[in-house]
Amino acid sequence: FPFMNMRRASIVADALVSPAASVGRRRPRQRPRILPLATSSELPAPPAEIYFPYGDASFSGIRKDKSFFVDKTEDILRLLGKAKNVICLRPPRWGKSLTVDILAYFLDKNTSDETFEKLFGGLTIFPEDKRGELCGRFYVLKFDLSIDAGSGDVAGIRQRLYDEINDEVRSFVRRYKLEDVTMYPNNGLASLKSAARALRDTDPDAKLFVLVDEYDRFSTELMVASDSSRYDAVVAAGTPGKESDPLHAFLTAIKSLSGILPTRSFVTGVTPISLADSSSANIYKSISFGQSVASVFGFTEVDVNAGLPQLKQLSDDERKTAFDF
Repeated sequence: FPFMNMRRASIVADALVSPAASVGRRRPRQRPRILPLATSSELPAPPAEIYFPYGDASFSGIRKDKSFFVDKTEDILRLLGKAKNVICLRPPRWGKSLTVDILAYFLDKNTSDETFEKLFGGLTIFPEDKRGELCGRFYVLKFDLSIDAGSGDVAGIRQRLYDEINDEVRSFVRRYKLEDVTMYPNNGLASLKSAARALRDTDPDAKLFVLVDEYDRFSTELMVASDSSRYDAVVAAGTPGKESDPLHAFLTAIKSLSGILPTRSFVTGVTPISLADSSSANIYKSISFGQSVASVFGFTEVDVNAGLPQLKQLSDDERKTAFDF
């Protein structure tokens, strides 16, 4: 990143280090719980491109297709802890989006018993005494900020962000049958606050959980492209008296929801740079290098060693497909 100083470069390097390497004492290795390939003639094994779901972040899809899945559900409770606003940073393809999807089903008060059993049945977190006090207690609002920064100006990026926010708010309103929500096409943050107020008025005891996946995707695109002027305009905190820049405005809006109703949030990303540059680091507690969450994301050597033997059950063509992925 040519325009970054050495401090930023070192932060990037630190953020991409495996968390297990950042702690002095590793947790004992345990054999992971991996759902096996079906071997019954009545239930044929799915093809390799389904069984090994590379890049698939749909928890329901993976469970429905009986795809390869390392059961780390017991560990995800440690991600939430007691902090109201948590951020966890990991490199791409470490399972952040899948973890966010798992959390959405786990926390959502609208997840029926039938759906919960279909998705979590057989997993370590399924028994009631393993679920903890957060399971099924929240109205869940999930955002995916992997929007394309594109080549437009800051106003264009802001509008794409607002469009994403409005899409998710509409889905939220439909799912929980909220009324009297005002949508603002040119200001997704106003739509978000309107939905929060409607939820409070509908259910005075409501608790909201906001999940934000890939908070820094669009800002990192600008960083990698060495587009420092647009990066600063998109990320840095706004000048007093002027409209806040998109990322800072969004993160601040999430924090402000606590003034409307009890709100918690969980955010994922790749590096802490955009968080710091948007003056939002004081909002979130980073658990990125905590020893207790080191095993939640990615595959450990033990995970891989347990999964590789299942390739023997595949045909040569399916095995080649799996390795191509």
